[in-house]
Amino acid sequence: MIIVDTGPLVALGNNRDNFHSASVHLLSRYPGRLLVPSPVLAETCWMLESRVGTDAELKFLDLVRTGCSNSWS
Repeated sequence: MIIVDTGPLVALGNNRDNFHSASVHLLSRYPGRLLVPSPVLAETCWMLESRVGTDAELKFLDLVRTGCSNSWS
């Protein structure tokens, strides 16, 4: 299990982010569970909505809900 901070999660949802490819590569291939603390969840939602849009925030929340980290590309 790894604890994930806001940066990789925002990069995951923002294909214009400099670390988007690296975040997709790491988070989609990591075989274990990802732990996202509640403040990180809230901050990621806020940043995705403000920088990318509501659809990106909703897609992220759906991934959190389903527990699927390998569906974002």
